[in-house]
Amino acid sequence: MNKLPQELVLHISSHLSIPDLCRFRLVNRSLADTTYPGISKHVSLLNISSSAEDFILHFTDRRKSSCTKSLTVYHGEWPVCSRKEWQVHPLSLYEIHPRAFLDAAIDDVYERYLHFTSLQWDRPNLKDPSAFYELLSTLPQVKSLTLSPLRLSSRRCWSINKRIGRLRSNMWISPSFNDSMAPLIGAFLSVSERFPRIKELIVKGRLNPQDVSLTADTCVIRLEIVSLVSVGARSEAFLALIHRFPKLEHLSVRLETANSIHVPTSVHGIQIQSLRSLFLGNLWISETWLTRIIDQNSCMGTVGLTDITLTEGTWQSFFTRLRNNSRLLNFTCNGVLDGTSLDCPALVMEDDKRYLLYRFLNYEQSRWPFKVFKFRESIYV
Repeated sequence: MNKLPQELVLHISSHLSIPDLCRFRLVNRSLADTTYPGISKHVSLLNISSSAEDFILHFTDRRKSSCTKSLTVYHGEWPVCSRKEWQVHPLSLYEIHPRAFLDAAIDDVYERYLHFTSLQWDRPNLKDPSAFYELLSTLPQVKSLTLSPLRLSSRRCWSINKRIGRLRSNMWISPSFNDSMAPLIGAFLSVSERFPRIKELIVKGRLNPQDVSLTADTCVIRLEIVSLVSVGARSEAFLALIHRFPKLEHLSVRLETANSIHVPTSVHGIQIQSLRSLFLGNLWISETWLTRIIDQNSCMGTVGLTDITLTEGTWQSFFTRLRNNSRLLNFTCNGVLDGTSLDCPALVMEDDKRYLLYRFLNYEQSRWPFKVFKFRESIYV
């Protein structure tokens, strides 16, 4: 194995999963050194104080940290409670342990739990801007940052799941899986001016713009919000957040499923001079406002629509207006394009319907291929 060309080793390692790659590196020192850039290209971190300290200590060596391009932070919180509350807490694992073992071990387990929760309060974690700054300072080549709740780590990040499993076994209680990303977003915005190299931000948990502490602008050019919480009457909070990304070129926003019908009106006010592509999902919006979003972002060339419901107007009118416009737009449609009007059929955007829509948008002689029948069935001719 020592005589294998480095190019061949890198090609083999590129086809291995992370667990397999870790075992592959154990063959000898040469393989470990050659494959390290691949294994450290994307790293994950559990947002607890001890994990952050170990992470920073490991990446203090610049030779290790220079290989990392993407960072994912998994956020969750453990409940803080008294001993009686700890034993009966809904997240407690107290009842699943054998009774004979409980009497001997319960005191030690509860002491470990108290020690862990006290460290969480006494030491800064990534909700603290100073801790976020120290973390990003140790990774000079990071360009992409992902913020995710723990509930999304299942089957995706084996190392994080292993760490959580050890903590649960050690304290007999699970984390709350708090999926609000507002504290982490606020901490990142506080230090973002010092890290212009970070160009991509992905927020996979619930994001309520009203809860975000807005400070400095960022140099992020690609922003993805997987679950935006509808903010009702104070909808200007979303625009205030978006304005912290003045260089944004790619924006993807999907509303939280439970609140998608209560669309914040500020989504209609998206207007970014540098915006090149916009993807909207799980949204209730009128034809007029959807058209206005496209018109007021003149540099935009790509529009993605997923599970959109028109509260006024029809898809035929919307796409006809776009076809008559001189702008060339690349449309990506997925899920169901629906409407509240009986004249607006529900279009399930599968491959055949995408082709028909593409033909309609690109050939002026094409007729609208979807017809309205009784029971609002949507078919094509």
